[in-house]
Amino acid sequence: MENRHDAQCNFGMMINTKKQRVKLICEGSLLDTMLDRFGTTGVYCGWIDEEHFVCEPIVEINHQFYGWVCGFGESIKIGTPEIAERYTKYLSRIQAQY
Repeated sequence: MENRHDAQCNFGMMINTKKQRVKLICEGSLLDTMLDRFGTTGVYCGWIDEEHFVCEPIVEINHQFYGWVCGFGESIKIGTPEIAERYTKYLSRIQAQY
């Protein structure tokens, strides 16, 4: 599989957005989705148990990334504490509008 790091790890058209390695804890059904999105070069993926795996790509951390994660609902969890905290605050600001 080709290296998808440059094209697939960008979320949106942000310039100079900070890229970070993020730990994503995913249900097993998302394995193909993660491999399609991030490729296999420079991305760690490994099984945690029979139903979950961890994927650790380097991505732009921005609103588009948060929206992408949110689209998976309860099937994915951000396992990097500081990024998870920013994601939670982002969701709280959205919820406060309603």
